[in-house]
This record gives sequence, C-alpha cells and structure tokens, in this order.
Amino acid sequence: MSIIQIIALIVLVGFVIFGLWFQFYIRRCHKSNAKEHAKRLREWIKRNPKRAKELGYPNIEKDDMPDDK
Repeated sequence: MSIIQIIALIVLVGFVIFGLWFQFYIRRCHKSNAKEHAKRLREWIKRNPKRAKELGYPNIEKDDMPDDK
C-alpha cells in the first residue's frame, strides 16, 4: 500500500468511528433533554406569543393541554 492509501484508510476509519460516536451521543442527549426542551419551549412561547405565532408554534395554554397521564 502506498502512503496515500494508508492515510486515506486511517481517515476513513476515523470518520466511521466519529460517526458512530456522534450517533450515540445525539441519541443519548435527545432522550435526556427532551422533557427539559419541551418545558423551555412552552415557557418561551408564553413569553413571546407574537413571535411564536409567526414561527407557527401553537399557542396552547396550560389548561388547554391534554393530560399525559
């Protein structure tokens, strides 16, 4: 194998390892932060109803929200 092929192989292996790590990192972060993100989004919608309506977020009050239980 030439030097260029060895370097290309190392880069390819590194890219695959990074891709696998990034996939699991995103999956783990998404699961742990989903409820916190939803809570912060609802608070932001309450603080900025006009901008939220422009972006297409529904203006749902807490009393109108369906129960998750």
